[in-house]
Amino acid sequence: MPAVENDQLRSDSAIWRLVSGSMIGTLVGTSIAILTFLLFFLYPRSLSGEVNPALFQTTITVILAAIFSFGASALYRSHHHHDSGKERP
Repeated sequence: MPAVENDQLRSDSAIWRLVSGSMIGTLVGTSIAILTFLLFFLYPRSLSGEVNPALFQTTITVILAAIFSFGASALYRSHHHHDSGKERP
């Protein structure tokens, strides 16, 4: 490949990293906002018995699992990207 195309490839890769990192940050932020909403509005109702406790606990568990998954995928993507540039014997 000519040098110009290599430079373009590096530039596209850098842009993709920024966009995908931004997407992961947005997903984590949105999940944390949903968790905050659930805890702020539904936790008092859960204590008073207005909300089904099993459903509330399941919802909190799913949101926490989503936050953990998004965070783990960001770490994996970051680690995987750094390893892909290494030369292999």
